Amino acid sequence: MSNFPSMEQWQRLYDLADQIKALKPWMILAETDLFGVRDPESGVDSFVSVMGSGGEHFAVAVYIGVESLFQFWMLQDPNSDAPPEMVLTIRQLQLSFENRDDLDDDDIELIRTLQRKYRGKQAWPAFRSFVPGYLPWRIDASEASLLIHVLEQTLDVAARAMKDISLLEPPDDNTYLFRVPNVTDGAIAWEDQLIAVQPPQPVEYAVPMRSDLLEQMKKLPKRKKSSFEMEFFPLPRPVADESGRPYLPTMLLAVDDSSGMIVITEMIPPAVGLIETILQVPQALAKGLIALGYVPGVIKVQNPMAAEMAKFLQNAAGWKVKQQNELKMLNPALDFLMSSMEMGSFEGEDDEDLDAQALKIFQEMLGEEDEEASVRHRGPGVVQSAKSGKAKTPDKPKTSKPTQVYQLKITLKDARPPIWRRVLAPDNLTLNQLHQVIQVAMGWYDAHLHEFEIAGVSYGSPDFDFGIDMKDDNRVRLSQVIGKNTKRFRYTYDFGDDWVHVIEVEKVLPYEQGRVYPLCLAGKRACPPEDIGGVWGYESFLATINDPSDPEHEEMLEWVGGEFDPEEFDIEEVNAIFASMSKG
Repeated sequence: MSNFPSMEQWQRLYDLADQIKALKPWMILAETDLFGVRDPESGVDSFVSVMGSGGEHFAVAVYIGVESLFQFWMLQDPNSDAPPEMVLTIRQLQLSFENRDDLDDDDIELIRTLQRKYRGKQAWPAFRSFVPGYLPWRIDASEASLLIHVLEQTLDVAARAMKDISLLEPPDDNTYLFRVPNVTDGAIAWEDQLIAVQPPQPVEYAVPMRSDLLEQMKKLPKRKKSSFEMEFFPLPRPVADESGRPYLPTMLLAVDDSSGMIVITEMIPPAVGLIETILQVPQALAKGLIALGYVPGVIKVQNPMAAEMAKFLQNAAGWKVKQQNELKMLNPALDFLMSSMEMGSFEGEDDEDLDAQALKIFQEMLGEEDEEASVRHRGPGVVQSAKSGKAKTPDKPKTSKPTQVYQLKITLKDARPPIWRRVLAPDNLTLNQLHQVIQVAMGWYDAHLHEFEIAGVSYGSPDFDFGIDMKDDNRVRLSQVIGKNTKRFRYTYDFGDDWVHVIEVEKVLPYEQGRVYPLCLAGKRACPPEDIGGVWGYESFLATINDPSDPEHEEMLEWVGGEFDPEEFDIEEVNAIFASMSKG
């Protein structure tokens, strides 16, 4: 460490630690008996809190700056919901007295080098720096200099306060006893002053947003019926920055609220402070949406700050932001992630990037293989979930170049008036890839099981244990099952609602080099909402939303996001998603 404290500084710090341990100021002082010390070198005011009156943790905390002082008092508010551990997110320095096993190897080596001896519980001094977003870390030379000044004045104030506690009982809540330095010819003389401390002035914060990301996001297709649950949170496993200092990265997580599938995971490194870190959420959200390939119609959040971050992109994205008491789909995914980390899934290897580790956790959670195996997806950029355990992804068929293109008409059986799409699909697509094409073209969200029935044979995902005669649709290409005698076959989605699609092979065309496939040529009418009860449930749904006198009219409209046009079909949105899939 290039800015490591000198041996002289360390000797002085340990001398002061020994004196404070012998004085035992926590016998008289409470954690809230704060006083200030003005740094003679920087002029910054720090506020000292002596901890240990409860007999559990003996320490001297030095809260640096007025903002840190008011953060401390905010956490002392009995109406605050923040856990006590939040005090560690405040910018501070600490001298604490620990058990030997709680010290790092560097602490032990330093104590040996200084030839100091400690024995017993809570007797070993430890000096730590706390920066928001980072884990406690070794202090540097400038922090050592500040801590020496503060601990010297702590001994002075504590010794006097232990004789007369009224020393720390100023006339009002805004006034503090300060130790203020007078520097003359390099010599420092300290004096007491009572100083009123005003709350910090509100700061104008700017949300960092790359203009190119914003423009890309504006061009994304809108899926009005899609709804995401979103949250951001610190991960419980640290990684190291370039200097080796460990920090807890913030993760942005978004889940499709109809299926529970994770659609966005973005890592956010710590900024100067907690607020600055949070302000990076909109940019991370824009990145995740660009990777996903579309924008949802609704963003659901739980905490107010997440709502504000989602609203920042509201004009550009065109979505609605809804704040609610519970995120039913996101919370289980988050609980699994956290429990996986607590169980040691993150090994903390220096040479392994946290993004890769977190991705591995999500892959295991969602039933995927690791990066050495092929990864299945549901639609553009959406990870496929498994019913239980870790699904085994089969080997994909050998790669082949397309030679022909099938013009397929996909019609939803029994829907009146007809709901259909016409698409071009290369012959080298697997049936599972055709399944993804159908999902996008129709407007489904791939939240349920599916099956192809072609010439009396069933194809699907055998990992879901649907049936012993079902063949794996990842292993079969269109060219293998569509021939002269196969002009029509069936595709069923969601075995509860039983959405049966009739697929007709209208034409076999030559493959055109340079043309984007798959491609939607035409279509009519909107895709029904998921989980509506099949074709007959859809008819009842349309009757309800078209009848304002129906008692379920408002509830049904709210369920689909406030509006639903059964005649709407956006071919440009579909082809934009297809284009993003082909790039991937």
